[in-house]
This record gives sequence, structure tokens and C-alpha cells, in this order.
Amino acid sequence: MDLVFGTSSKNKPTVIYRNFEYAKEHENRCGTTSWRCQKFQSMHWNARLVTSGDRVVSDRQPEHTHSGNVATAFARKAVCEMKTKMTEMNATSSSSQASVAAALDNDVLMALPKRNTEARSLQCARQKATTAAAGGTQLK
Repeated sequence: MDLVFGTSSKNKPTVIYRNFEYAKEHENRCGTTSWRCQKFQSMHWNARLVTSGDRVVSDRQPEHTHSGNVATAFARKAVCEMKTKMTEMNATSSSSQASVAAALDNDVLMALPKRNTEARSLQCARQKATTAAAGGTQLK
């Protein structure tokens, strides 16, 4: 199975493997990366994955107690891409939503948050980026 690397809506590194999303736990000294199931908090499941580059080294407890939802994982990745496009291009929230959504499958589009919620989160991300660019002081 191929690994699909991405970022969550909060810019945390993620990987999708066998229809399950894993969040980055830590980098090991030997150069590998440890990942923990995204549903660890809510489902109390300790499925872990260890990767080295684009290759899976270890897949501990591969049987999950929940079903995988790739569409939701890709939707979170799409929201992060929208935030990145908006801050890079200084675009509006609707234009960044449209540019990313044009390339998404229907099941991923259905998993996206409501348009107003998404727009509010994108505007908040832009506000944070402009505040950081101004040296941590809010522009008035």
C-alpha cells in the first residue's frame, strides 16, 4: 500500500496508510518516524506505524477497532492546502476554497466542513499569518 503524507487542519504531519490516518508521534534517532492512530484519543486504540522515508518499517496492531475513512482524512488535508494557498497568494477564502475543491473527488467534497465554517477557519488562519509576519503584533 502506498503512503499518502499530508498535514492536518492544524498543520500537524499525518500519513494515510490502508485507509487509516496516523498522526506523527516523534522522530527516532535512527532516522525513522513513529506515527500513532488519529483515533487514539477517542477510541483508545494504540495502532502504530513506523516509516523510513516512503517505506513502512513496522505496522504494530494493524487491526483497528474503528473503520477507516479516507475521505475525512483527505478533507482535513484539503483544508490545510486551502490555508496554505490563502496565505501564500493573499487570496480570499472563497477563491482558495474553489481552487482546492476543483481537484477533489465527490466523497472528499462531502466530508469537507460547511462552507461558512471553512471560510471562518481560513480567515482566522490568514489573521494568524499576518500577525506573525508583523512580528507578533496585531495590525490595526
